[in-house]
Amino acid sequence: MSYVQEVLQPGEELKYQGAIHWVTYLHGIAWLLAALIVWMVVPASWGERFVVRAVIIVLAATGVFWLARGAFQAWITEIAVTNRRVIYKRGWFRERLQRCTWIRSKASRLISRSSGAFSITAR
Repeated sequence: MSYVQEVLQPGEELKYQGAIHWVTYLHGIAWLLAALIVWMVVPASWGERFVVRAVIIVLAATGVFWLARGAFQAWITEIAVTNRRVIYKRGWFRERLQRCTWIRSKASRLISRSSGAFSITAR
């Protein structure tokens, strides 16, 4: 069961559940693209050399590391909006939590009260 489902209070309903943006993976994709470019651009006569192989392997391994890191961050992060608050949970062993409760003002605007990390104003 997800963290958001565990902390929903009676009468609170989940309006939207979000995820980390795909841009998180861009760093790893760029490293893998660099490895592909080096592999394609280097002349065939150089391809048998240890240094060229090592450079391609290092670039590809770095790309795989950054992709795995982005996937792990996406896996351990939960973002949700309920009818009463916004919940942002990030972490696995040591969880960092941000909860933002909603206050309805006289002008029927929703203004958030936050613990400092983010603030949201919805109209």
